[in-house]
Amino acid sequence: MPAHRFVLVARSRHWTQDETLSSNNTLDLSHMTSLVALSMLRWVYTDSVILPSEQATMIELLAATNKYHLGQLKEK
Repeated sequence: MPAHRFVLVARSRHWTQDETLSSNNTLDLSHMTSLVALSMLRWVYTDSVILPSEQATMIELLAATNKYHLGQLKEK
């Protein structure tokens, strides 16, 4: 999934430390469902999120916030 490096780095220290981000043109989020990936990226770019109604999807989104060090998203 294409993304802007400077936006990602500004939102999370995970991407600051991720050396693969500096050498790739895409962000691989294939390990998550498209709904979770879009929710996470929407928050990264807009600071707003539409929380999923399904419990399993919400758990996956919370796991993504932990993996990518998105504490502010987790608080929402």
